[in-house]
Amino acid sequence: EKTLRKKEHYINQIGNEIEVKLFKPINKNKQYIGILKSVEDSYIILENNNEEVKIDFKDISTSKTVYNW
Repeated sequence: EKTLRKKEHYINQIGNEIEVKLFKPINKNKQYIGILKSVEDSYIILENNNEEVKIDFKDISTSKTVYNW
């Protein structure tokens, strides 16, 4: 697992599964695990359970890559 801190880290993980923990809930969830679809200037798009979730960088507490063995 690799911690994602910089925008470049996220860009390198597009198409891969990541875990994101938030400071405040989005849709009643403070943690998301899903496929990183895209990285924009101020937010990311994460696919979670066939739904796309927009997450602002400022709302992300921690994030890391996920490896399924």
